[in-house]
Amino acid sequence: MRNYVQRGDHITVPAAPRDLESGEGVLIGELFGCATGPAATGETFVVLTAGVVDLGKDTVTAFDLGDPVFFDDTVNGASDDDQMFRIGVAVEDAGTSATTVRVKLAG
Repeated sequence: MRNYVQRGDHITVPAAPRDLESGEGVLIGELFGCATGPAATGETFVVLTAGVVDLGKDTVTAFDLGDPVFFDDTVNGASDDDQMFRIGVAVEDAGTSATTVRVKLAG
């Protein structure tokens, strides 16, 4: 196929919107993924857009297997705000005491 470019699960984007740590979630327009390595503001970096990842969460929100997971600047469990973007689905329970939630990225 002549027009095939790449699989799309790892995409190089032109510049980090802020300093990023490896594994940190980042939303650029409608593109969500996790930085695959650290990147300083303005640096080109690779974002993982598909797969299953552990993302940090607050200790107020609980997730059940199958719950949708949303993101604004942090991981959220409810879409009561139009600023939130659905990033995937919880693939394990994560109670309020958990500091991470395991998410299958919507890709």
